[in-house]
Amino acid sequence: MLIAPPASTQQLAPAPVISGSHVGVTGTAAGFSATGTVPGGSVTKYQWTFGYDRNANQAGQDVSTVFPGAGIYPVTVTATSSLGTVATRTWDVTVRGASSAVTSIPSDAVWYSTTPTRQYLFLPTATGGLATETSDGSVWLQQAVPGQLGPGRLGPGRLGPGRLDPGGGPAALAYPDPAVDDAMTPHAYFRSSGGTLAETYLGQAGWITQTLAGQPEQGSALATTTAGSETQEPVPAVFYFGAAGQLSETAEQGTSWVTSTLPGPETTDASSLALANTTAGVGVFYLGSSGALTMASDTGQGDTGQGWHSTTISSPYDVAAASPLAAISTGADQASVFFVDGQGTLAEATAAGSGWRVQVLPGTNPTTATTSLAAASEQLTSGALSQEVFWLSQSGQPAVTAGNGQQWQTTTLPGTATSILAVSTYPGLPQELFLADGATLRLDASTGSGWTATTLPNTAATFASRVLQYAATPGDDTSASTAATALQTPPLAVDLAYYATHGTLPAGVTKLPTQGTPAPVCAGSPG
Repeated sequence: MLIAPPASTQQLAPAPVISGSHVGVTGTAAGFSATGTVPGGSVTKYQWTFGYDRNANQAGQDVSTVFPGAGIYPVTVTATSSLGTVATRTWDVTVRGASSAVTSIPSDAVWYSTTPTRQYLFLPTATGGLATETSDGSVWLQQAVPGQLGPGRLGPGRLGPGRLDPGGGPAALAYPDPAVDDAMTPHAYFRSSGGTLAETYLGQAGWITQTLAGQPEQGSALATTTAGSETQEPVPAVFYFGAAGQLSETAEQGTSWVTSTLPGPETTDASSLALANTTAGVGVFYLGSSGALTMASDTGQGDTGQGWHSTTISSPYDVAAASPLAAISTGADQASVFFVDGQGTLAEATAAGSGWRVQVLPGTNPTTATTSLAAASEQLTSGALSQEVFWLSQSGQPAVTAGNGQQWQTTTLPGTATSILAVSTYPGLPQELFLADGATLRLDASTGSGWTATTLPNTAATFASRVLQYAATPGDDTSASTAATALQTPPLAVDLAYYATHGTLPAGVTKLPTQGTPAPVCAGSPG
């Protein structure tokens, strides 16, 4: 169709310009500003979107946001002029993110979806396999996925048989994966039963597992992150302790994975490992063989990977033996690490100039028997960021100590636990703390005015022999019922559900049914 151009002179559109950084860090505030001009008028309104949530939009010339995870986000500003004309500009931001046991990604589901995100909590099974607790915002479902983990996480481990322990992996990370058409894809990295590094990720046709380069020490913690720059897409890197407790890295380079040994002292506690990102690079925290808190960083030369160096962080009361560690980004170019000091008190070390500032926090008697610290940043309603560290008391009581830059406050959470698995602060979802109480999985979620506790399923789901039919008219209902009876739909649905969950057909079923294609039908009348 050809449309004739307007006969009258049209008003000019504004010319907006975006200022800000093309590189961001998960959990820190990223600021942007816009200016715009239009001949014969002025820009009267700026409206922003940030590419991760349909509700994440702001108005104003100067704005800031906290990106929820690693990836490339299109920051868009729409400028409206006093003449009634509109123009839009987009600014891509490459965001680095660190791993956890849980990850969230935008959901593209159109049926039964109550939130725009889907969550994945990766954990081992009692037989050493890999499973994921998945939520669509309404219910949690446990599903077995490919992957066989090596010993060191689920009995007989440090906690005894049948008790979940966060040390030893798996570590979860979501990023736009070129192998899956650059879609935000959940990945789980772990030490396989063969002793090699491995990953399992969600491909277009289902879950895929593969062996990677590198051999983590048995029981080694894993931490992963993405690296990238203004001209590079985010690529994953996995950190762990290799032979003799030496800090090592396996990073994706093109179509292969390359392993390297990093400088710094060896460790005698491979279960303590934490990671934080900055715009300059990555900081990896661990306990050296002497028990001293150590950081390995590549901030000397950023993404080149050639500038790794090691730093010892001094604490007035040293560090408790086998202290758990948790790290967060406290600014675009700054990070903090939490630990238990030699007096059994919760403490934080933050980079200050050329050294480190260590302060004691209000967290009495945190346990050092397990890896039971988790840290996160949460954006308050005021726009400020709150630093939060979650820990367990000697009695197994979970608690959170939060600071707003001026003071710290500790809040006790419901229930008891033997270890902390992960914390999630994804925008649009309640803040969530994932816990293990022996072999039982629990979720503490913030309601805004308090916390609620929920028990999560700890076995793979089974499906009832039930079919739901949706019909537009009584005639459609009759046709659907006839077709269901002829095709024996209930057992067919059970077989398909089993295949979707386990990746194999049930015993006695040898093939899937022939795919049918419905004919397009248009009903109704115009007007």
